[in-house]
Amino acid sequence: MKKIKIIISIFCFCFTMISCTKDDKNIQPIDYPIDIPFTEYSLAGTSCNWNLIYGEGYDYEKIIIINSKEELNNYVKCIGESSYHEIDFTKFTLLLANGIASSSYEYVGCVSLLIFSDKNYNMEIDLFLTELTSLTPWQVPIIVKKIDEDSVINLIINNLISQK
Repeated sequence: MKKIKIIISIFCFCFTMISCTKDDKNIQPIDYPIDIPFTEYSLAGTSCNWNLIYGEGYDYEKIIIINSKEELNNYVKCIGESSYHEIDFTKFTLLLANGIASSSYEYVGCVSLLIFSDKNYNMEIDLFLTELTSLTPWQVPIIVKKIDEDSVINLIINNLISQK
């Protein structure tokens, strides 16, 4: 009986050492930042518009993390029975960067989305401004793999002058 206990103890010890060694080899440090793929989202081809209210007390450059159709309905207004393009919110998140430009713009689009740690991101956009001076709202919606509501997404805006 004592031999059996010794053999079992040796086997358990060897198994534990092999398991620990094997796991240690598989753990690799994450090399940040990581470029996150995304797809630009559009309401084009629908009878819907972004329903963002800009006014006193509004944070003029921000990102809204949208993880459900109910949340998206708070930011989109459709005419009649129209609807917008569906998003599978079980797998994806809509990031809605928005703000107000100090002049009219010709084009606005997402350049990159980088992750710097577990829940810390930078979203960089280009805003091509024209010479017309007027406060103009803009939106840049992108679809990414699901991210947490409590993620921090820093917005970097490159204000560029249009060459046209």
